[in-house]
Amino acid sequence: MVLEAKTDAPALALDSSSQAGFCKWFQSLPQDPQVVRFFDRKGFYSVHGDSALFIACDFYRTLAVVKYLGGPPPASTPSGKAAATPGPAGDGSSSGRTGLASVTLNQSLFESVLRVLLLEGGQHSVQLWEGAGANWSLAR
Repeated sequence: MVLEAKTDAPALALDSSSQAGFCKWFQSLPQDPQVVRFFDRKGFYSVHGDSALFIACDFYRTLAVVKYLGGPPPASTPSGKAAATPGPAGDGSSSGRTGLASVTLNQSLFESVLRVLLLEGGQHSVQLWEGAGANWSLAR
């Protein structure tokens, strides 16, 4: 099931130091293509790496909502599409020089995505992380 979502995603405002710390920490996590990690930003949620591209394509239905933390987006292919292939998990880049793909979700979209992933999709597991900067802990 694909949900139609507005592209007015909440803004993820992090200074460059926080972005670098979060990106380094995120890329140290074990990569599992079946896991979608949601980060509770107190008022909205963020998803990163290949999971962000997956959420953008399947739920927002556009890559316009994808922002890149810590650097520029990956180089584009001749067709104009990002070189990284959307999937449920990963670091969203093929080299350490590109930014970390990131998407934000409001509470309503977060709940809708969870419903689809857990009840209708059946092929994903979900993790909910709480914290800030590079200090995150697995909540559920």
